[in-house]
Amino acid sequence: MNIATTLTIEKEVSNDYFDASFVRQPDGRLQAHIKYKKWSASAKKETKKLIDTFDEPLYTFIQDMHFLKFLNSLGFYSTGRLVNCPFPGKEKYVFGEAVYTKESPEEYCLKAYEEVGNTMLPLAEIDGYGRIEEIEENMSKLPQAQWETKHHFSDGVYTRETFIPEGTILTGYRHKHKSVSVLASGIISIVIVDSSGKATSMGVSTAPAVFTTEADIKKIGFAHTDVVFTNSFNIVEIPQECHNEENIDMIEDFLFEKGSK
Repeated sequence: MNIATTLTIEKEVSNDYFDASFVRQPDGRLQAHIKYKKWSASAKKETKKLIDTFDEPLYTFIQDMHFLKFLNSLGFYSTGRLVNCPFPGKEKYVFGEAVYTKESPEEYCLKAYEEVGNTMLPLAEIDGYGRIEEIEENMSKLPQAQWETKHHFSDGVYTRETFIPEGTILTGYRHKHKSVSVLASGIISIVIVDSSGKATSMGVSTAPAVFTTEADIKKIGFAHTDVVFTNSFNIVEIPQECHNEENIDMIEDFLFEKGSK
């Protein structure tokens, strides 16, 4: 296996089962590249033993769904990111990315969450009537993240797709209606707050995840990675000719309590 000379190989292992290289990427991530000579249960066991010698997360490419199934069996999970391959001849290819840690994804993310310090909001700071609005007021005075919302329409259904950058803390509108929420990619911690001010932690969610958001619920979250989050709403009560982006303000007024964002 020929590694591009611009990359730093930190460890190489060759045995009867595979050749493995661990390459430090420019962004600091340690990328694992393993080429198997022959496959067996012993090869899988030796792979697991090798990757467990690292105390930091290991990243690798998802070549196809069959390979993702194999990675999942080793304990890797998808990060939701698309990354370029640095190997000669494959520089133009884009692959999905997977990560492996000795800890569970939830344990690893919560540790990272704690390390952000003041960005972390303990549940006690959110619980109580009016607290989330106070938090939003304080957040509005801070530098604002660059995020993007896309709008999708089908028969009587409006789907709101939002891209949230890594490291962002955010809140959403309070929903007037029950809706379906989909975490399409990434990892996010979410706390929901009902109309009485009671806060309930939903913990750390790793994509893909689907759940229902009840009416009168407001969310506050922290994006551990880049996140794509969608909500789907029933808008059959709105005239069909208004199911378009030109009428987003009217649709949002129908769906949300917009006293604060």
